[in-house]
Amino acid sequence: MAKKFKLFSKLKTNVIDHPKIKYSRLRKRKWLRLKNTVPQRLSEFGSLLMSKQMLRAFYGNCSEKEFTSTYKKAKTLKGNTGVNFIKLLEHRLDTVLFRMRFANTFEEIHQFITHKHIMVNDQVVHTSSFIVKTGDKISIRKDSFDFICKNILTSFQQYLNLEKVKITVEDIEDILVKHQLAFSPDYIEVNYNTLEGIFIKSPILNEIHYPFNIDLPKIIQYYEYKRKL
Repeated sequence: MAKKFKLFSKLKTNVIDHPKIKYSRLRKRKWLRLKNTVPQRLSEFGSLLMSKQMLRAFYGNCSEKEFTSTYKKAKTLKGNTGVNFIKLLEHRLDTVLFRMRFANTFEEIHQFITHKHIMVNDQVVHTSSFIVKTGDKISIRKDSFDFICKNILTSFQQYLNLEKVKITVEDIEDILVKHQLAFSPDYIEVNYNTLEGIFIKSPILNEIHYPFNIDLPKIIQYYEYKRKL
């Protein structure tokens, strides 16, 4: 079983709404067994840790060091620390590309970035943690367009369970309307014909959606009282 599926099994949640689990195509006994077990009673610390781990798993299971440093930065900003923390995570380049639905997993997104296929404001960026600012344009390097386009179409077909249907990039907009799906949130504008996106604004909390319920107070409590940051 792939590393990400082992993590999802442990958390008992399809954290990133992965199509292999969404459409029951993952037939691994370990996933099915763990998914159907009676939830264990967690200690206070276990409950706090689980809330934090689910959020970290959604954002590509980035290192604890990165996650902690992002939280520390959120504490230095004005306003609610938890909301600032989420906003900073949403400004990461890998998160923006995932929200644009350029791939179904962060692993694929990270490959696009590290292999220098992605540009921000017409400059190649090869760091997943790059912070995208309001008004920034995210695009594909010209030489990589066909390769990335093919991968994005495959991701759409998997996510919409349309793998037996041949689609082109021109079909994406019609498919989104037909299935009443809006992959990118209101704070990102995406043109799937040119594979470009604009980060319109910093999001507010109720504009940010997850396949599970996040518990911000528990995450704050974990870092403030257990990690004593």
